[in-house]
Amino acid sequence: MSLRVRNKGFEVHRTLKGQFCGRVVDIKIDGVTIETPKTVPSKKELEYFSQADRRTADLSVVQYVTQMRHFGGFQSSADQTREKLLYESFLRANQGSIVDFFLQYPHRFNLTNRQQAMAMDLQNDTVSKFVSHFEQNRNQKADVFEKEIILLRKTYNDKIFTPSVHMKTEKEGLIRKKVKVVLNNGFQRVNVIYASILENPSNWFALSNLIYDKDLWVNVVGVLPRMTIKEKTAMIPWTFLFGANTTSLAKAWGGGSAYPRHLNRDTSCFDIVDRNISYPKSRAENVKETEIVSQDIKNSILQQNLFRNLVRNRAGLRDIINRLR
Repeated sequence: MSLRVRNKGFEVHRTLKGQFCGRVVDIKIDGVTIETPKTVPSKKELEYFSQADRRTADLSVVQYVTQMRHFGGFQSSADQTREKLLYESFLRANQGSIVDFFLQYPHRFNLTNRQQAMAMDLQNDTVSKFVSHFEQNRNQKADVFEKEIILLRKTYNDKIFTPSVHMKTEKEGLIRKKVKVVLNNGFQRVNVIYASILENPSNWFALSNLIYDKDLWVNVVGVLPRMTIKEKTAMIPWTFLFGANTTSLAKAWGGGSAYPRHLNRDTSCFDIVDRNISYPKSRAENVKETEIVSQDIKNSILQQNLFRNLVRNRAGLRDIINRLR
């Protein structure tokens, strides 16, 4: 399994609170090249494509997402067997895509030894190229984190082992220390488990400060919600202003009303659309629109006018800069 990551260009924007950055990184995995930044359709969005009879998005990379809703879940052999079968089925259905695995669970949970091992073992037992890591406790010390990921890289040496850091980490400065561990130990890929940028800005700025010029594939998973409540600003493009390369949505926990909305690529905000359009069709179309926004961001970085031009002229991108000045 071969992986090569090359930083082709970056642009930074500094404020009193921290540094934003946009990064163009090319990823070559087993001979296949992926250009980033890139929006990655999740398992749920692929279901929307099927329901709407549309497959217009770029499916070179897709994200498998499974939920653990209750703390006692994902522990038995039956749980592991069932999830492995579902993941294998997803891999077969997407043989032309690069597929990654994400176990989504509430931020308040810490994983047990069993849950952590199952999440990684079932990936190792499939044809997936990756074994994505999950910390038992996101607030564990950086030296413990380092020992863990070095050992696990040896354990899963037939795969591309990918450390994960959680942006809900509460201890000040800990995300910075963990990202340094990832870089210092030669990892080319890291999963960043999403938590609100507005509620955890110091963690996102710490990430941006360290990675802007590095040959590192930053894969952001679990973005929820897909838009802000008031302004209806798209959340995925925000992550690209902190150095993300690939970003995917989480699966909604439920309880909210699902109205069709259209992502306006000229503003990076969602507009209300004709209620005659189905919700699945609107979601499928929005994946394509978000991918176009990603391409616009990539081109602007290469032209060195991301923050001076594109962000300034699109309300949804400008919004996060204004909030975190």
